[in-house]
Amino acid sequence: TPSAKTVDDAIAAAIGRSLALQRPDGGWEGVNETGPMNNAIALIAQRVVGGFTDDERDALLAWMLAEQLPNGAFPGWPGEPDGDRSTTSLVVAAMHASGLSASDARRRRAEAWLDAHEAKRADVLV
Repeated sequence: TPSAKTVDDAIAAAIGRSLALQRPDGGWEGVNETGPMNNAIALIAQRVVGGFTDDERDALLAWMLAEQLPNGAFPGWPGEPDGDRSTTSLVVAAMHASGLSASDARRRRAEAWLDAHEAKRADVLV
């Protein structure tokens, strides 16, 4: 079992490294390894608080939509072949928040995938 001092030292080192990597504007540069979920969250958040130009919003939306699987779902992580309910739900919400028409074929395919997996979602909640 590590001592409290060892744990405190590890936490202090992690904080120090994180702060050393922070950009002057307060953000951090990094690689998005979570697939389209983070873009969906960002698009939903910008709808509420603002912050993206139309071009930035359109670029995020285009990248996210390019990740759609042939079955209509969106992967929960890179390489996930079948689709993820949480990610697909967030992406559909982001499509709505970004003003993508309800008649858009990509949005309809994602919604149809969610509808087809309704029983599985209900099983998870029971």
